[in-house]
Amino acid sequence: LQLTGTSDSSDPAGYFVYSGVPIEASLRRDVGRLWSVEASASLESREVDTTRAGVSPRLNLGSIQTLPVNVVALVRPWAGARVRPYAGVGVNLTVFWEKSGALDSMDLTPGVGLALQAGTDIALSPLAVLNIDVKWNQLGTELKSDGARVARLSINPLSLGVGFGFRF
Repeated sequence: LQLTGTSDSSDPAGYFVYSGVPIEASLRRDVGRLWSVEASASLESREVDTTRAGVSPRLNLGSIQTLPVNVVALVRPWAGARVRPYAGVGVNLTVFWEKSGALDSMDLTPGVGLALQAGTDIALSPLAVLNIDVKWNQLGTELKSDGARVARLSINPLSLGVGFGFRF
């Protein structure tokens, strides 16, 4: 379970992007005692509003469905402990696969950027862990209509997550 928010901005100003609760799956592989590599993907729904053209209150343009995929290298300084904090850096690729409302007739370019992650695993048993983490993705996209740029959106989502992991 994750809760996400955004630190959005746009060019031109006046576009706002916000989201709800996404669903995420990830796979992590230990590489030695201190390092791990994690690949994760989530399904997220984001609403897009605007105040362009003097619209007040904000006008909802519709929703976009996103699929962010992260690959992150993690360092785990306390190997073998019951509580294992970690921090990592990697790359994010986000594609937009469904739109509604006024956004249905527009295109969004895929976004590629930096991915940061920090969290901790708490051993519940030899095979199960409770995971708590925070993730940040650098995400920018262009909103286009008939090939012409309408706006550049900088979404940069921050996610707080709680989940369960199982070792195989």
